[in-house]
Amino acid sequence: MLYRIGEVAELIGVSNETLRNYERAGIIRSYRTEGSNIRYYDIETISKLIGIRTRRNEGFSIEELQKVYTDITGEEYQALIREKIGRMEQEIAMKQLLLQKMRWTQEQMHMAEEQPNFCRRTLSPRLYTLQYREGDALRSPAVMKHWARYLFLIQNFVQYRAEDFLKEDIACQVSLAAQAEEIALLEMDGVADDPAVTVRKPVDCVVCTCQRRDIHSPYADCAGEIRAYFQAAGLHLAGDPFCISIGGYHENGKRHTVVNLYLPV
Repeated sequence: MLYRIGEVAELIGVSNETLRNYERAGIIRSYRTEGSNIRYYDIETISKLIGIRTRRNEGFSIEELQKVYTDITGEEYQALIREKIGRMEQEIAMKQLLLQKMRWTQEQMHMAEEQPNFCRRTLSPRLYTLQYREGDALRSPAVMKHWARYLFLIQNFVQYRAEDFLKEDIACQVSLAAQAEEIALLEMDGVADDPAVTVRKPVDCVVCTCQRRDIHSPYADCAGEIRAYFQAAGLHLAGDPFCISIGGYHENGKRHTVVNLYLPV
């Protein structure tokens, strides 16, 4: 018994055009009655399409399906499966990493609201930073393009100068930052070899979670609290401050950026 293309497409959950593409690729074949252009498929083809849909869900391309359904050895098929497993494991790891980062963002945003300007002592994260701006021009566009593939995990990084510590308006340098433990997962193993990239080792810092309203005023409303914290603890700034963006939003046209401000001591 033969079934019309529309019936088969609806049954399998694909479009008519998808079935035509499979046919053009030589993966399946159809039947036509004399004088008609309507495609028909038999029960064997429908069974084959179920397998094809399964392989497609596993990440097989049409080109790979051509090989699977025409000429492939058992060893080659197993190699394809191993490749799909590897890709899926990487995708799952990235999703897990993104979920962790979103949860961290939620916690930090909550901290900024519930306990603003909270200063605490900690080690800064080990970072790779890409200085992608040089004045008004884009620096290292080729490297930027590679980093842009992973912007969902990469954060904004702003470097300040120690000599401007706690001034109202200070100069800054804008970069992108990725945590060192994420580099291998992001397929960026050779990133440290690029001259536009700086490796930043962990340093002892006072970190303050605060809302920044101006890129040139990193301390928001907490300059006084930071100064008091340093004096009470007998601390002195020992390097250039920097901040890592946590999240940003606009409320009634007013920009808010929540950041972790790191002050080396």
